[in-house]
Amino acid sequence: MALLLVASAGLLWGDKLPKKDQPLGEPTVNQAPEVETEYVAQDKLPEKLPADLPTEEGAPIQRNEVVKISANETQYARNYLSKKTVAENYAIYEKYFNDTGWRVTSTSTAETYASLSAQKADTKEVLLVNISKNSITGDVSVEVNMVVR
Repeated sequence: MALLLVASAGLLWGDKLPKKDQPLGEPTVNQAPEVETEYVAQDKLPEKLPADLPTEEGAPIQRNEVVKISANETQYARNYLSKKTVAENYAIYEKYFNDTGWRVTSTSTAETYASLSAQKADTKEVLLVNISKNSITGDVSVEVNMVVR
C-alpha cells in the first residue's frame, strides 16, 4: 500500500521536480513596499481626516501623520490618549458617523476595546476608529485612520 502511494505521488509531482542537470530557479525575494511618512504638526489634522472629526481638547497626541504605502494607498492617521472610557469614545464616534452621513460598515465592542469603520457613499475612502484600554497603565488610546485607495 505504501509503495502504491509513493508511486502515485511520483507520477503526480515527478514532472514538477527539477531534473539533475536543470538549475534551480532564482529565489523569490519578498520586498516590503516603500513607505513614505510625512509627520503633521500636532495642532493640525492630517489633510484627509474630516475637519469636523471629534477630537479631545488637550489630549496628548501619540501619532499624527500621513503614510503613503503605495501609489494606490495612503493612510491619514491620528492617535491620542483620552481621558474618556472606551465606551464613551465609542459613543462619540458612533454618533459622529450617524450624524454626518457616514455608513458604518463594521463594529466591534468589548470592555477594553472597540472599533468602528465607516464609508461615505460613492467613495473608496474608509474611516477606521480603534479604541483600546491598556491593561497595565489604564490609558485609553484612540486611533483614527482614513484609508484612501
